[in-house]
Amino acid sequence: MAELFINPARATDTDGNPLPGAKLYFYLTGTTTPTDVYTTNAMGTAHANPVVADSAGLFPSIYLNPAIDYRAVLKDASGATTVYDTDPVHKANEEVGTPEMFGCVAVEDGGGATDNTAAMEEALESGFRIEGRGKTYRVSALVVTAANVHADNLTLKEINPNTGDPVTVTFNAAVAGSGSLVLGRGFKVDRAGDGTAGTLNVSAGIKVSNFAVVQAECEVYGNAKGSGLLVEYARYFRDDSYIHDMFCSHSGVTDDIQHGSWARYCDNVVTGGLVRNLGSIDRTAAARDRYNRGRAYSGCRNVMLGGAVGPGVDQAYDVTGDAAGGNTCIKLNGAHASHPYSVGFKFANAVLGTTAACATVVSPGLCGAMVSGPTTELANMTQQAIISGIVQLGGGENGVWSDVCVVKLDRNDASAPGRGFPRGVTVTGNNFMPNTGADTFTVYDTDELTPGLAAALNIYTGARVRLTTTGTLPTGLATATDYFASLSEGSRIRLSSSYANAIDKVYISGYAGGSGTHTITVQNDVDWGVYSNVDVYDATQPNLVYGNRFGTLTHRNTTVQDLKATAARGAVQTIADVTTAYVTGTSETDSYGICNLTGGSGSSTIFTIPMDGVYTLVLSGLWSGGAGTGSAQCALQADSGGGFADIGSAAQVSAFTTANFTQSIHWTGYLTRNTVIRGRLYHNDGAPRDFTLRDFSVEYVPG
Repeated sequence: MAELFINPARATDTDGNPLPGAKLYFYLTGTTTPTDVYTTNAMGTAHANPVVADSAGLFPSIYLNPAIDYRAVLKDASGATTVYDTDPVHKANEEVGTPEMFGCVAVEDGGGATDNTAAMEEALESGFRIEGRGKTYRVSALVVTAANVHADNLTLKEINPNTGDPVTVTFNAAVAGSGSLVLGRGFKVDRAGDGTAGTLNVSAGIKVSNFAVVQAECEVYGNAKGSGLLVEYARYFRDDSYIHDMFCSHSGVTDDIQHGSWARYCDNVVTGGLVRNLGSIDRTAAARDRYNRGRAYSGCRNVMLGGAVGPGVDQAYDVTGDAAGGNTCIKLNGAHASHPYSVGFKFANAVLGTTAACATVVSPGLCGAMVSGPTTELANMTQQAIISGIVQLGGGENGVWSDVCVVKLDRNDASAPGRGFPRGVTVTGNNFMPNTGADTFTVYDTDELTPGLAAALNIYTGARVRLTTTGTLPTGLATATDYFASLSEGSRIRLSSSYANAIDKVYISGYAGGSGTHTITVQNDVDWGVYSNVDVYDATQPNLVYGNRFGTLTHRNTTVQDLKATAARGAVQTIADVTTAYVTGTSETDSYGICNLTGGSGSSTIFTIPMDGVYTLVLSGLWSGGAGTGSAQCALQADSGGGFADIGSAAQVSAFTTANFTQSIHWTGYLTRNTVIRGRLYHNDGAPRDFTLRDFSVEYVPG
């Protein structure tokens, strides 16, 4: 087999300028004896010697006889000036090949109906670095098994995209756990379907298995279900892939059916690149961006997440364990999630050793980051996740979800109380920057508004705004109407009639006229800082939240380090005479000792201290009045291992009067980890008395 020397190459001078008509002479090494080079791999036809470049300085493909050592001399068109003289030249480019060397016919060369599958398999298994020169080759279900593969600048176009579960190209290591796969920049797969074929765990544009090293700078696009890029069992995986415009049918869909890229059971993963525009092939559908994950990770270890995902995705980054094991040692480092339909960064099913740092998320539909607990299969695993350094800009503008938040702690398995709830999670050092502000505006032109700049406006693409006026708004605009804003040049504002239109850059136009002073007011659609879908607490593996900059946002159902764990106002409780009762509320009983502090009727409400420190405890409520004698008491009690006893000053004692009266006790002091807190009620009036809980809270006092 001949060895490819140039495929083609451009002759340039020392400044990098093309040399039209340049001449490339070939001699036997160490001599001025001309020797043949060839036009094809078969060495049937020799080139003229010298080989002459075209008007752009490009040479045709040149093949060398592997039995000969050559001398190569490049001269300008006149033949008078030598650009370089290289001796010897032998096997100089022996690792470079073209698909045509193996019988492939590109679409650009008349191969629009050619099935190149077998020939391309041979090419990619040859050991050559396959250089496609930007051409397209039609293949289907191509399977490559080799020790090492390297391919650049070619497009593989799926022949049968709408049948079954197509995998356009599969790369298998010849020996599991060895070899390398390099899909260079310009390696592309066009899935080219109608979006009806494929399933999540089977179909893919590119599937890679068992290589020791995988480097992917590839591009995958075209309508289909399944994954754009699926890599499994790699020891080192560098993912700089570009996955985009991969739409599919949502008919009958109720769960995720697409991944942009998916890493399964890989070690040492570094992610860059971009994923955008997945979801429904019907781009007018309300849930067009749902049921997909931009980049997904299952059972991986040592993962550094960067790059960008979105817009046009549901869950931007999804780090989810499964029955075989959770992901471990995950770090966000410069990752960016843009306008995800639901979640920016999701950590689920026992993600261990997670550190989210230096990451941004713009306008998530539901939350910037979500942590959900272990599944039934992984019930004994601790998460030990630190959610820190995430900056969220806006959120909730798509109007799909309720309880929009910055960080969500989510129960993963509702059938097993407590089991599916995250444990050992710390949320700290995160920032929320809302869409806010109000300012006057005037019309700049038919589709842009100019703000008065008298007040600061925080507007991210898709921000929901409303307009008011002291007179009449310009033509095409109305009060009491939701618009979705985007910034243009010079701080000007463009409005869209829907959130989807704002993302797609479809703007309202035709502004004219109007009178009075007009005002644009940005609406905030984020409800909570940290939100938990249930109020639970694990004494041995507490979730701690502190040191976040969430502005005016409060938290929901979250037992946290710098916020109150509070039993809400409870129902009236009737307490018998000369009887000790306890502040009551609903509670859960399970193997983790998680207790609920939502108030109401039921068993005793207790709270377990998460760590040594200073805490403030408060108990207050309303006693019923009426005729009678005796007194009522309330107290706080703690159990550090020796049983419950009153803490702090003596219990508050109040004599009964004919009017209702409030009792409260407030204590601040040092408590050790796993100390259990409860409130105590007592009276000796001689008859039952009613008590209504107003507040039972435990608050950490930062040192």
